[in-house]
Amino acid sequence: MALFTIALWRTSKWQWRALKEQADILKQQVTLTQAQFDQWIDLTNWRCPEKTHELKIRVDLVNPTGFPIEFTGYVAVANDKQPFENLVLSPNSPKSINFNISIADDDYGPIDRRVTAHFSHLHKITKALVPDPWAGVLKCEWWGHEHKWHVTFTRFAADTER
Repeated sequence: MALFTIALWRTSKWQWRALKEQADILKQQVTLTQAQFDQWIDLTNWRCPEKTHELKIRVDLVNPTGFPIEFTGYVAVANDKQPFENLVLSPNSPKSINFNISIADDDYGPIDRRVTAHFSHLHKITKALVPDPWAGVLKCEWWGHEHKWHVTFTRFAADTER
């Protein structure tokens, strides 16, 4: 009887390990399945088509993922803030937004302005709220030889990674 109990105990121990390994593998598969539904918003194609007594900055909000995304948030350049409430972006269909930055008529740069943004949406699978804060600097310079403004945006490193 003792040998039977020991054999049963060892079998149970092996079965428990196998069950735990299968559960770990299943958890990894679920994580991989959910990853294809991760979404975010990109700020791309920064430009300054003209300058009068203010710089007219334009940027595109882009959903680079495979599914439409509904989000809430804002983008701010200096003191000009553009809020969004339940905005839906289709995949790879940019939405342009405009900002006006007051400057002196004879100011041709370089002009640096702080950019902040925050987007949030519900994850497609888990329905958990997904925050996406942005911070960076926008640099505008007049390129006289090309007769146009050159605009670059540098995003600061975030605390979380995608």
